[in-house]
Amino acid sequence: MIGILDPVGLLAQGSDAQVRQAARRAVETARRCGHARFILSSGCTLAIETPEANLEAMLNP
Repeated sequence: MIGILDPVGLLAQGSDAQVRQAARRAVETARRCGHARFILSSGCTLAIETPEANLEAMLNP
């Protein structure tokens, strides 16, 4: 299963707390649905202005 996060509205323009919350929610939803394997990614290419803290929050929710 693959889950995506909005690359502009969330990753580029959101806070690291918002990204962390969305990433956790996606992982928890996949787990509750019984998916043992899950890939979390951005929905498209990252905007150049995406804060590094937001990428860190996505990778380590």
